[in-house]
Amino acid sequence: PFCGHGSIPKEIVKNFNYNMLFASDIDETLVNELKTKFKKNKKNLFIKQRDALNLNYFENGFFDKIITDPPWNLYNSLDKDFSVFYENMLKEFHRILKPNGICTILMGNIDDFEKALKHSHFKQIEKYHILVNGKKANVYKLKN
Repeated sequence: PFCGHGSIPKEIVKNFNYNMLFASDIDETLVNELKTKFKKNKKNLFIKQRDALNLNYFENGFFDKIITDPPWNLYNSLDKDFSVFYENMLKEFHRILKPNGICTILMGNIDDFEKALKHSHFKQIEKYHILVNGKKANVYKLKN
């Protein structure tokens, strides 16, 4: 979910072994650009336009892992508290992950995300503090 311009799928295809890889974004333009980038790829990569808050086309417990970089909401002053968005995202991720599945999330909106994480069913395994384009961010490794 939230594949955007495809940095995460690109690295997975290039550097890791996988059985199937699903990349999705709600933005049709980004999805079409990504399909063009990966046109020659024959490695079980599926790119679709989807809403990450409603992944009902996947069965419960379908995925082993989720790796994502959801919106950080750092520039939209209208949405002061983005934690409800993250709560809904985590609820859907929990549903589609297998028991003991791993979810890795790159996040810059740390306060709102950690507020949502407290209300989720995930157990935080690790947290790494990093900089992304000069902005403080965390990488969260969560277990279902």
